[in-house]
This record gives sequence, structure tokens and C-alpha cells, in this order.
Amino acid sequence: MNRVSFRRPSAATLVWALILAYIVFFSAYSIQRHATLNSYAADLSFIDQPMWNPLHGRFLERTMGDRQVSRVAEHLAPIIIPIALVFTLWDDVRAILVIQTIALALGALPVYWIARRTFGPGFTAEGAESAEKNHWGGVGQGVAGLLPLAFVIAYLMFPALQAANIADFHADPFIVVPLLFAFWYATERRYWAMWVWALIAMLVKENLPTLTFMLGLYLVILPSRSRGVETSEVLETSEVCRERRHGVALMVVSLAWFYVATFLIVAPLARQVYGTDGPVYLAHRYAGLGGGVNGFIGELLAMLRQPDRLAYLVDLLAPVGWLALLAPEYLLLGLPVLVANFISDFPGQYSGQQHYSAPLVPVFVLAAIYGARRLLDVTSRLLPGHETEGTATAPGRWYSVGRLAVVAVTVWLLAWSLGYHHLRGWTPLARDFHWPRLTPPHQLLTRFISQIPDEAAVSTTPPLHPHLAHRHQIYIYPTVADADFVLLDVAGRTDAHPNDVRSTFGDLLASGTFRLIDAADGYALLTRDGGVHADQQDLPEAFYDFARADGMQPQYPVAVEFSDSADDQPMLRLLGYDVMDDPVWRQISLRLYWQPLVTLPAGTHLWPFVFSDDGFLIEDTSLRPMVAPIWYPPSR
Repeated sequence: MNRVSFRRPSAATLVWALILAYIVFFSAYSIQRHATLNSYAADLSFIDQPMWNPLHGRFLERTMGDRQVSRVAEHLAPIIIPIALVFTLWDDVRAILVIQTIALALGALPVYWIARRTFGPGFTAEGAESAEKNHWGGVGQGVAGLLPLAFVIAYLMFPALQAANIADFHADPFIVVPLLFAFWYATERRYWAMWVWALIAMLVKENLPTLTFMLGLYLVILPSRSRGVETSEVLETSEVCRERRHGVALMVVSLAWFYVATFLIVAPLARQVYGTDGPVYLAHRYAGLGGGVNGFIGELLAMLRQPDRLAYLVDLLAPVGWLALLAPEYLLLGLPVLVANFISDFPGQYSGQQHYSAPLVPVFVLAAIYGARRLLDVTSRLLPGHETEGTATAPGRWYSVGRLAVVAVTVWLLAWSLGYHHLRGWTPLARDFHWPRLTPPHQLLTRFISQIPDEAAVSTTPPLHPHLAHRHQIYIYPTVADADFVLLDVAGRTDAHPNDVRSTFGDLLASGTFRLIDAADGYALLTRDGGVHADQQDLPEAFYDFARADGMQPQYPVAVEFSDSADDQPMLRLLGYDVMDDPVWRQISLRLYWQPLVTLPAGTHLWPFVFSDDGFLIEDTSLRPMVAPIWYPPSR
């Protein structure tokens, strides 16, 4: 009988397989979200356009309102300049969505290296001699490989990392790999490589040199832990001094660049563009912390009692099984960003659903790695049989004890990682995962975009904006300015009030300045063309398809009839509704299905009220009216 043998894949092979799987899935998912109009001007276009413009002689320029301004008035992110070179290969906004995914996925590589080193020295099957040096000697290489792989999985499945991946495009996620590599090389005492990655990290965004500052501080105050493992190794005085010199230098360079970038470059431009005294985000998002030291302490204590902010800490600790709490000194690496997010007036910063937490993910994973090592070391001293270490029987006895402990920690970590991912993650393993479905209306967008020349100035709505952003000027409707074309999706999201969208559209047609050249299923395309009379501008019947159900079935069917108070004759039936949750923007929308039972009188209005379980009025549509009836009245 012939035997067929298969070679077990190495741990490194599995790591690369996990990285590749992440890249393939989240690239496809990000592109699908974009194709189904789930990407927006803020912030995909707001960063994509200033990346594209330098390739055409306009340095970091973007359209804001009705003028062209520098992106640097908001943020200085030099890292986006070399990233923009991808447009020379693929001149499409989807290119940077893929690049962002790759950048986040590659962070798993240094995570694996750091975890392998952390658990490596005492986790090899080297016999009694190794066991005498370390409590965990003789555990075995097979079991030893479990924890590094588990931390790779925990990193890639971290909900906050995935949320940053699909929250359009930002510079913040590009800090992850440089920061991890800078830490890796610093703790390997390969300082020139550390400096290369630290300098790259500083160029990601003006506020993120605070993280490299903390890395320098770590090297200054904890040189004996420069390899991140608490061993009996004693560094020579010269090595400690060398490490501290690099730490001090890194602190000085980081602090200097943070000051220059934030207060000498961004702040003057913010003052010019926004009229703020300092950087626009500092001015707008921390206004509630005034009142001196006492006022700040009072506000901070109040924040510590707010459920949303406390839930944010859970979002960061739970995916790594709370192990990060066992090595709190490593959490100091992310303290500036953690504090900035936690105390911000903007809920998105502490929601865990946008890009702001991306710089914190590697910090919490690193702290969890060393927390797990500390847990195993403490356990080794407390377990029965510890006193037999060093005897002839120690390796055999500690093999089973050590193996069990490593497996237990691995199972604990993966249970929390995958369990919390199920609650908050962005893959098919998550309970609320939804693959965006590409529908005919989404595909119809290509027909309208193909009619707009590449060099034309355009005004459009936020979900369409990223599909047209590779041009010098592009406005967010209802700002029209000198746009040559106006493209609307009235059924999609707009930054303007629905009534304003409708009235501005009517004004454009009535003015004779714009001519309607195409309309269907909620899309309307106008071109600047004077001398056209308003009576020539009727919307075609196909435009109103967006308001017709056409066989669609409600997610939650109901059967409620509304009658005329005069004769009690049923006039209108509510067939049901859909609930659409957008966790990134923390919004919930309803889609209502109506059936007229008679011809409704002109002037009929639909006025739904939405209440909570306790009777509290959530929405009455007075501020946010339903869009479809504005364009397609019930009487029609």
C-alpha cells in the first residue's frame, strides 16, 4: 500500500496566507462598498482629490465650498504624496482603497515577529538545559507557534482595524506598519532601521509624531525591556546609554516635527481658510474642555461616566482578551491618541467605527502580547511542581504543564477575538455583516458619468462625488459655482436638506442656465447651456422609478390602512418597512412601502412618527422629511 505524505505548512506560510486573505477580502469589500455608493465625499474625495491634483501641477489642492484650498489647512499628511503615485498605474480612486487595505494587512507581519520573539526563547523543545533557564522550557515548537499565530488572527480580526479599512480613505491607517516596524527594530537594537520607520511614521499625519515620541520615551525609561521580554538579562551600561541616547533623540525629533507641522504649517493655513486661531480640529473638537485645570478635571470625570466613552475602551481591550491590561506600560505608547479620542467632542473619534482608532490597534496588540507573556511567567511560578524545576524530571513535567497553559491562553485570546469580532466586526463571521448588493440603479451611474468630460467642473451629491473626484474642481451640491455639469442622485444621501435639493434643482432649470440632458431612476444630469425655457425641462417618467417599489418586498411587513375621516373609506395602506443601519455614521434610516387604494387628492402628505419603546418621540420627519414624496407626490 502506498503512503502519501503532505508537509505541514510553516507558521510563516500561514501568516502570509492570512495576510493575503485579508487583502483579497477587504479590497473586494471596499471596492464593492464604493460601487454601491457607500463611499462619500467626506472623506474619500476630500483626500483623493488633493492626492490626484499634485500629479497635475496643483499641490495638495481640493475644492471646498466654492473655492480651491490646500488640504494642509485641515491636516498635513506627507505620506499621501508618494501613495498618489499609484494613480500613474491605475487612475482610479479604487487604487487607494486597495493600497490602504494592503498597508493594514502587512501590520500582521511585525506582529508575528514580535510575538514569535516574545514567546520564542522559553518555548522551544531544547531539553533540560533550556528548562533550567526558563520556566517554560520544553513546551514544544508546535505548541509554541500557537500564540504568535493567535495574535496575528487577533490583529487582523480587530474590529477597529477593519472599521478604519472600510471608512473610506484616510492617512491614519498608514501609521500602523511604520510604528510596528519602528518598535520591532528598536527592541532588536537595530537603531538605524528604527529611525527609517520612525521617520516614515512621523510623515503620516501632523499629530502622530506623538506616538514616536512615546516610543522614544519607552526606550529612555525601560531600556532593560528593550526586547519586550522580562528576563534575567542585564544590559551593559554602554548599551543602556546607547538605547537612551536614541530614545532622547527620537523624542526631540518627534516633538520638534509635531510642533512645526501642527503650529507652524497647519495652524496658519487653518486660520486663513477656516478663520480658527489654531488647527481646525483642535478648535472644533475640544471646545468643551475649557475652564482651566478644574474645568478639565470636571469634564474628564463626567466623561468617565458616559457609556459611549466607556464602551470605546471595551472596543479596544476586548478583541485582545483584556490581556493588554497585564502590560499597561506598553499602552503608554498610544496614550496621546487614546486621550485625544476619548475626550473629543466628536463622537466619531470614540465610536470605534471610523479611522481614528487605527493607530491604537497595534499598541493594544503589543500590550496584549507582553501581557500574555507576563501571565504565563506568573503562572509558571504559581503552578504546583515549580519547585522541581532544574531536576532531571523537570522537562517532562513542565512539558505538559507549559503546553496546557499555552493552549489555555491561546483559546482565551481567540475566544475573545472571534467573539467580539462577531459582535462588531466587518467580515461574514460578524452577526451584522452585509455584502453590499450591486443593483441596476448603481450600475446606471456609469451611463451618466460617461457623458461628463474628464476636464469639466462638476457639482454632485456626496455618494457620487468620489466617482468624479479626479478633476481640478468638483463641488458638493447645492454649491454649483462655475460647474459645467450638475449630477444628482436625489434618492441618495445629500448634505443639504431634501427641500433645498428640490428647490435648487427647480431654480437651476428655471434660470435657463442649465439644460437637462438625461434623467432616470433618481439620477438627473444637467449641463450649463443658456437660453433654455423652463417648460422644456420636464423630468421624464423614468426619473421617478426610484420611488416605485417594482416588486420589492419590505423587510418587516405590516398591513395598516388609513381612511378618510369623512366616509371612513380606506385610502392608503402601509405595507411595511426596511431598517438600514449605518454604524460608521451612527445613523438609522427607514424605507417605507405604501400602496394607494384610491386616487389620492392633490396636496396629500405622508407624515410618519417614530417612537421608542418607552414612548419617546425619535423622529417626526419635520427636520428630515421623506425624500420620495418631495419629488413624487402621493397624488401621483
